[in-house]
Amino acid sequence: MHKLILFLGLSFLIFGFQPSLDGQINKGDLAISASIVEAMAPEVVQKTMDQSAAKFLQDPRMTSVSIGIYKDGKSYIRHYGELDRGQGNPPTDETIYEIASVSKTMTGALVAQAVLDGKLSLEDDIRNYLKEDFSNLEYKGQPIRIKHMLTHTSRLPGNIPGVTELYNNKSDSTMLIVEKLYQQHNRTKLIEELHQVKLDTFPGIVYTYSNIAPEIIAHILEGIYGKSFDELLQEMLFDKAGMASSCLDLKEADKDRLAPGYNGKDLAMLPFSNVHWGAAGRVKSSMPDLVNYIKFQMDESEPMVKESHRKIMPGNRNVWRAYFWSAIDMGEGLFYSHNGYASGTQNLLRVFPEYNMGISIVSNASFDGLPGIIRGTCFDLVDDLKPIGKKSVERAVKAKFMEDVDQGIDFYNALKKSNPDKYNFDSEEELNNLGYYFLYSETGKKAEAIKVFKLLVAEFPDKANPHDSLGEAFFENEQYELSLQSYQKSVDLDPNNNHGKGMIEKIGKILEER
Repeated sequence: MHKLILFLGLSFLIFGFQPSLDGQINKGDLAISASIVEAMAPEVVQKTMDQSAAKFLQDPRMTSVSIGIYKDGKSYIRHYGELDRGQGNPPTDETIYEIASVSKTMTGALVAQAVLDGKLSLEDDIRNYLKEDFSNLEYKGQPIRIKHMLTHTSRLPGNIPGVTELYNNKSDSTMLIVEKLYQQHNRTKLIEELHQVKLDTFPGIVYTYSNIAPEIIAHILEGIYGKSFDELLQEMLFDKAGMASSCLDLKEADKDRLAPGYNGKDLAMLPFSNVHWGAAGRVKSSMPDLVNYIKFQMDESEPMVKESHRKIMPGNRNVWRAYFWSAIDMGEGLFYSHNGYASGTQNLLRVFPEYNMGISIVSNASFDGLPGIIRGTCFDLVDDLKPIGKKSVERAVKAKFMEDVDQGIDFYNALKKSNPDKYNFDSEEELNNLGYYFLYSETGKKAEAIKVFKLLVAEFPDKANPHDSLGEAFFENEQYELSLQSYQKSVDLDPNNNHGKGMIEKIGKILEER
């Protein structure tokens, strides 16, 4: 579960040292690494980017990757691979990417400004800003409020009709069919369908990711400002943040700059032509613009930024919901994260105020497993470049796990016993990432994944997500009874685990048909 939070780490350390089995590291290496971190010369940042990208592109499903880092007041941008396989056309600073759902954070910024301007309040009933009668948008007298829209707790649908069902039964043609559904939709239909929504619980209780909510937010913003959503983005954000190439709709002269998209099997994907406002995922941007956006997000003296980072509602575990941001407590301060997936592109943008750093990674490929790989690349960059905190235990043990999972487990246990304070044994995400690396690698090592997830469950028996992840691995290995047991345990620990509930129902149907 929670592929959105996976970090599939790399198996090497950039500064050239690895822990021995007893967890000891040469003191000279430690002194060298400490001086490098303190100085953090540009060539060190660039070397980290180059090595991470090289590992990223070893996967034959990848075509290219662009990485942008803003650290200690300096910008670093590097591009790798080819936009079209075998064509010798690497991405450049001029390349424009679809950034998909990272667009939501920009919508959130506009809402933050509207709050600062006194145009609306987070506690407002959204019906105050809708011209038609929507008596259905409440549950037992409790309405959907602006804050519920921003935190995916509104209970509005996830997508337009038909899309979620397609996502649940994916094939190579799924995204092309989804694109056609959106082409046949429009703003009028979206508002009409809003009348058909029936809430099943109080807003603000259950997290359900929605691409509809930000579109309605854009509609509300247009009403209160009397300007198009496109104009609001340009005036309030793009101009202020120095994002000269960012837009919702490309000018004719810039269309050749848009990166082509692929599905991991070299099948070309269509650009996303969302016919709504574009608030959920239609922004297009270049890597220099994304780095400028990170720079803007790092400046909490900017009222819009500070407000948009405000924690609105608690999420699962160590996550808070801000203005379409996930604000994640890493034990060393909050970092702000969002990722975006389109039919032929995926990206991640994270801002780490405590590290004085932000990272953007974009690839013009899209397939199951890629979100975790991108997050793993980001996690490795952070692990090398952050100035404080524990190092990643996943990276420290991964090479051993790759050689032999059983020996890797022994190595993990020995390292935890001998050196518990240096590595991050407190986060369940470390082993979770490693398990998903095996589960969704190109070859698909399901038995190995199951062993890793069993270790994860043993380490965190009272946490819901490890049981959910083990359930997923059992399911992928067609061990349905064991999968059902794991999912049931996960739901027992977290009654709000809708993914687990859905899988329990799905497995039940499979077992009935046997």
